[in-house]
Amino acid sequence: MASKIKQLNLTKNDSETIAFVLACLFSSAITKADLRQWAISIIDKLDAESTPSYIFDLVDFNGELKDIYKIIGFVPIWNCFHAEENFLYGID
Repeated sequence: MASKIKQLNLTKNDSETIAFVLACLFSSAITKADLRQWAISIIDKLDAESTPSYIFDLVDFNGELKDIYKIIGFVPIWNCFHAEENFLYGID
């Protein structure tokens, strides 16, 4: 199951997926409710033992966006081009 976590890019050393999800959240392309639904879908894909603990916390997240990195425990990195990041603002 560890390979699934790596494929999902949810770890501190491989965080592209969670970074993209947070970029979508911060740009208002998705809502907190969408984030919670996404976290549930991750839990459904992985067994509980393999799921990063912060995913369980995101299921109930309704706090301030500024606090989300405290929940995750690291600042994820999305290796995108500036133009790609700007596309997120057009999704809203």
